[in-house]
Amino acid sequence: MSDSRAIANGLRVLELGSGLASALAGMVLADYGAEVIKLEPPSGDPNRSEPAFLMWNRGKQSLVADLSQPPDIERIQELAGGADVVLSTWLPGQAEGLGLDYNSLEGRNPRVIVCSITGFGPSGPYAHYPAHEGVVVAKAGRMLEFACMRGGERPAYSAVPIATYAASQLALHGVLAALYERERSGHGQRVETSLVQALTAYELVNWLPSVPTSLRLHDIPYLPYFVGCTSDGIWLQFAQLSRRQFSALLRNLERMEVYQDPRFKTAPVLTDPEHMRALRAILLERLHQKTYAEWTAIFEQDPDIAVERLRTTAEAFDHPQVEHNVLIEVDDPRVGPTRQLAPLVAFEKTPAPAPRPAPELGSQSEAKWRSPASSTPAAAAKPVADPSRVLDGVLVLELATWIAAPFGATLLADLGARVIKIEPLNGEPFRQVMKGLPSTKTVMGKESLAIDLKTPPAREIVHKLAARADILIHNYRPGVPERLGIDYATLRELNPRLIYLYGASYGSTGPCATKPAYHPTAGAVCGGALAQAGAGMPPPPGTALDAKLLARISRHLELANETNPDPSAAVAAATGMLLALYHRERTGEGQALETSMLRSNAYTNSADFIDYKKRPPRRRADPELRGLGALYQLYPARDGWVFLACPYPEDFERLCRALDRSEWLGDVRFRDGASRRRNEAQLAQELAALFSERDADELEAELTRQGVGCARADRGPFGTFMYEEPSMTEQGFVVKVQSELWGEHRRFGPSVNLSRDSGEVRGSGTAGRETRQILRELGYTYAAIADLGRRGVVRGPDL
Repeated sequence: MSDSRAIANGLRVLELGSGLASALAGMVLADYGAEVIKLEPPSGDPNRSEPAFLMWNRGKQSLVADLSQPPDIERIQELAGGADVVLSTWLPGQAEGLGLDYNSLEGRNPRVIVCSITGFGPSGPYAHYPAHEGVVVAKAGRMLEFACMRGGERPAYSAVPIATYAASQLALHGVLAALYERERSGHGQRVETSLVQALTAYELVNWLPSVPTSLRLHDIPYLPYFVGCTSDGIWLQFAQLSRRQFSALLRNLERMEVYQDPRFKTAPVLTDPEHMRALRAILLERLHQKTYAEWTAIFEQDPDIAVERLRTTAEAFDHPQVEHNVLIEVDDPRVGPTRQLAPLVAFEKTPAPAPRPAPELGSQSEAKWRSPASSTPAAAAKPVADPSRVLDGVLVLELATWIAAPFGATLLADLGARVIKIEPLNGEPFRQVMKGLPSTKTVMGKESLAIDLKTPPAREIVHKLAARADILIHNYRPGVPERLGIDYATLRELNPRLIYLYGASYGSTGPCATKPAYHPTAGAVCGGALAQAGAGMPPPPGTALDAKLLARISRHLELANETNPDPSAAVAAATGMLLALYHRERTGEGQALETSMLRSNAYTNSADFIDYKKRPPRRRADPELRGLGALYQLYPARDGWVFLACPYPEDFERLCRALDRSEWLGDVRFRDGASRRRNEAQLAQELAALFSERDADELEAELTRQGVGCARADRGPFGTFMYEEPSMTEQGFVVKVQSELWGEHRRFGPSVNLSRDSGEVRGSGTAGRETRQILRELGYTYAAIADLGRRGVVRGPDL
């Protein structure tokens, strides 16, 4: 395929700043054909020392400019004026000072879309904080949530950079929605998101109405996500969520007699923590009696067993499904052949072209675009001008359960799409958990159509909806859509313009395509769980493990493998749908596409997902879960804990001045990066001594005032921060909505803000609430609807 068929072909993208969020967003656009120019200072992007720089910047060009010099400022202003998209991770005010903000550029180009990614939003008391992942998650309470991994005694390092990854995707959502809207209106706009808004995607429980916040400090195992060790020291992550699946686990472990014990008769759903721990002990003892190879041979015979070995990110490269559809080979002139992440979304008709290697510094000498300026064709003009929502008029059909795919559709609903959730008569399974409270997040802003999809009349209803829909998203395993008559080949005949997304776990092809999976299996495969567990955990094979130690390690690994793989997959699904929607708006072409939980979570850990000969070792959090090293870790202050983030040389210089330790800049132990790495223990000891003499709030205030990344880390959790910090509500990151079950309550606002969008979000409803209304729109009479209700084809509150 030539580049001219690529989805983003012809787009001009200017990337400002060294933040990873904009680099990832720019990488996705470059992968799909955009011309991306990365602006770098004369010394180069400080991330050039990172192995993953070669992947984050593939397909881009590098332009060097010294923005302290007026001539360079002028030529970059001219370049930005010709861009379609400007991506920036600069602090609020920096772009304005250089004339590179939306208000300044709009005069040069009314079609420009300027996207800003900050730490805490454009205003408020934390707007000036350096937008490092560690600073944001510490201040916002996420590190306190991991206190459970330290016995509740202190905050713990948050190892998986979910805020940065999700912010990259939210930026893409805003940019792609703005591009779609621009095709209709001809206008550009301002797009804003932040790392703290990105964190809202991952908060599934502590934000809920009427639910007290919890830090999981007690040993209450969640049995469906059992973690155990084989006799040869291999730790396995299970995901046996339903009664049928858990029974399959007991059957394969030859422990079905568990159900004869009154304590366990309702397993995996138990209410007594003592009984939960007792059943975990039985499972641990039995799993520890056979080798990994022996158990694998048994489990592979049962399609109801969802299990994966817990792997590091390096070991993930050897997983057969990862090799099949997560990695590609790119030959780099500096390091030779590399294995790195494949493009985020697989498109049937417009696959991404083979990526080019990352550029050398200054690979582009002139501040000029190579592709011609874009314009909105007259044929693209739409009768609706300036709708209040950027996705106004877009109809999405969701046939999906649990979190990943449904929340992907929720993100489109928050941008104004009409989303119809097509679910079973009693509602999808997630509605049954905790009386429906957690599912509130995944059903907000949607309409619900409750039907029995196994009946011919229900399939006819879906076909009628598909004929007029823009997008359909599902997460059925391969083969199920065909049996239900909702496969792409069938629906394409009804609607050639349909965008059809399969939000997969493993993918539609490959050795694991038909395996069941939930978030813990993705966390196990892609290395996120072991990254959070810290170095030395679990202990190596051959370590003697008694029952008490087995239980302690199992709980530690369970806590480490948190729910983040689901939202990480969701934001990628939304990116895929919006890429396809933008493409269809330009070409009229619908198509099938696919995202997977595995690929999405590999992107979440992208710093580790490039491999080549002599690649430097991957960094892993220390056993105490303080961080990645002296300049990126937690420190105890006199009255609490702070997180220090000084990853770049200029950060260390600012830190030395702020602490009145300028002599460190000439100290042979610390004067350059290599010296600091060799003497890291000494540097950490020196910093710990200084921090222990000062209060946490004082350290945060003084260091951030001087541009150093530092935040108090022992407050939270995240939901509490969002609801109690006034600037979050003032910026619209927390809003009030009305839900059918919970009345008026708070929820998180839009995760991305657009200047030509009202940003209105809605609450949730019950299963089948809109069944009658939707059927009436399809032309069914009241009598016909009543008959469908009597026959058990549809259900609603008034049927």
